[in-house]
Amino acid sequence: MNNVPSFNLYVVLGDMPDQTAVLSRLADLIGMPQEEIVRRVTFKKEDPFFPIKIKDDLTMKEVALIEGHGLDLPGVKIEAEFKRNAIHGNLAAHLLGYVGEITQSQLESGSYQNLKRGDHRPVRH
Repeated sequence: MNNVPSFNLYVVLGDMPDQTAVLSRLADLIGMPQEEIVRRVTFKKEDPFFPIKIKDDLTMKEVALIEGHGLDLPGVKIEAEFKRNAIHGNLAAHLLGYVGEITQSQLESGSYQNLKRGDHRPVRH
């Protein structure tokens, strides 16, 4: 197991003066249907300044396109994060588990009291 960089796309609705125009332009740049972006944004809309992840593992082409149009995309951010890379595929994944973003229902359950929305928690099967 090792860590590799991953460029992930986030939007911050509170930083977008014209959400429809920005999300439409973003959809064109990353080749994702605008309806899918709107669905993801609508699902996590409680706090307008909370970054909402739209896409994991952007390609270098997508990063360049988004950065090149940065002035036209207020509220759009690319974050370099690390992800776990299973060198030997899924070998021992059932023992090691994986990490996933905490869900709203898990937060409400009280089982993860020290975590907040957007945090990652270990998952084991």
